Amino acid sequence: MAKYVVIIMTRKSNAASSKDGEIKKLDKDYKKKGVEIKITPNELQLVFANGPNKEVEDWTAKHLRKRMQEKGLVNDWRPAGER
Repeated sequence: MAKYVVIIMTRKSNAASSKDGEIKKLDKDYKKKGVEIKITPNELQLVFANGPNKEVEDWTAKHLRKRMQEKGLVNDWRPAGER
């Protein structure tokens, strides 16, 4: 089965990537569910090893954003589709 990628956040212009490592550390809780956090220069993506599943996508995106907010890691990011 092909991996399924969902873009949940985009990097704000001129934002630094210094906190990317801290975001990546949050990955271990999601790997158990077959989800990997992938950070590109412009996007924060969720990669689903088991293909699309709306319920898992919604839960993971909401949970990750909340954890990022709690740890002060959202300043460089905005929800995908927001300008």
